[in-house]
Amino acid sequence: MLLLGLLLASCASVPRNQEERAAWFVNRAKETIAQGKTEQVGSDIEYSLAQPTGPTLVREMFASVPRANAIFRDYLEQRVDGVQSPQSTELAVTKFNLAAGASVLSPEQFAGLRTRLRDRVVAGNRSGTILYDLSANVDLLPELSTPEHQAILVERTLANLQADRPSETQTAALMRYVAKIGRDSTDGRRIEELLPRMNFRRSELRDVAKQYPEFAAKRLEDATLRVFLVVKNADRLAADDVLAVLREKVLGVEWVPNHGPNVTTLIIERVRNDEKTLLEQTQTITYAQYEVNLVEALLLMPRNASFRYELVTGGAEIDYGYVVTAMRDGAKIYEQVVRGKVGGESRRCINSRIQNVFGGITSAGFVANSDMANRCSGSSTVSIDGLRKEVFSKLVEGVLNVPPIKVVHAMN
Repeated sequence: MLLLGLLLASCASVPRNQEERAAWFVNRAKETIAQGKTEQVGSDIEYSLAQPTGPTLVREMFASVPRANAIFRDYLEQRVDGVQSPQSTELAVTKFNLAAGASVLSPEQFAGLRTRLRDRVVAGNRSGTILYDLSANVDLLPELSTPEHQAILVERTLANLQADRPSETQTAALMRYVAKIGRDSTDGRRIEELLPRMNFRRSELRDVAKQYPEFAAKRLEDATLRVFLVVKNADRLAADDVLAVLREKVLGVEWVPNHGPNVTTLIIERVRNDEKTLLEQTQTITYAQYEVNLVEALLLMPRNASFRYELVTGGAEIDYGYVVTAMRDGAKIYEQVVRGKVGGESRRCINSRIQNVFGGITSAGFVANSDMANRCSGSSTVSIDGLRKEVFSKLVEGVLNVPPIKVVHAMN
């Protein structure tokens, strides 16, 4: 009976109809109130409030079950106390606004929650325990719009942009701040002095250009490297393949067709490329009936029949070596040897069958025993084409070690 009850419970699903869904969550909240599950009750009330008819149903529940209101308020207070980041702060505000819009909290209750959140935001920003920056939504968090807190947000944003952190939203926010205070203001000039230290990506320079076009243009120029590629000891197809991979994987490089001023020459010399394909070998594996799993042997195999299949093995490997050299203004600026071996074994099982003592054969659609499972599990195919891609990946890693290429790649 217990198992049947669990199966029936697992089949219960949330209704698709919005009105039915609102009532379903309210009813489940009523059922779990007595259990003291604040998190469950609170989330069910929120889910109901998100439906068109939910606010009315929740207000009716609060009127008939006053304890539900207290539990929901406790749930929202826990959201405030759990705020540890800008994202969780905005989530808490969104939950408050949902409750306020549905009029399920009194003005006094809502004001108390908002004050509790404001105090946490203010303390977190001052102490640095919550890392708000200029991208924080001050429409949702007006307490951060005061001069004191704006100054903290500016300093934190400047520090973030000088560190190796994702910063796209912060860059846009900083430029909006400059537009507000003016480029010629004290902070505007200080920010301009710090721009060379900031780790802008190419996509972020569009925002920077709105306030500091000269700097953005120069940084954009620095973020692009003109490179002429020379591939030695390889045929035309191989050279084209190398260039195609580098175009795809190496960012910030303009691959030019000729030498010229301000052009870095990248020489890739193939000094070893031994490709070997191992001939496939086929081995017939046979199990007597007593070696086959008991259930399958009894149900699926005639008396004294045998289980057979073919194990096909093969493989491929490439022993490779390249010399990566970079030249600038006739002088060698970098050289690295990229070498190694890639390869593996191909293995697959085919033609599983049952053969009776009279020679009759039927297909077998099951794994005979643990030995077959070990031999046939994880069947793999290794091809020369796939290994060539692995070699190109290793070559790209070597090219990305060339200092000027490494710099522009990181900026993109």
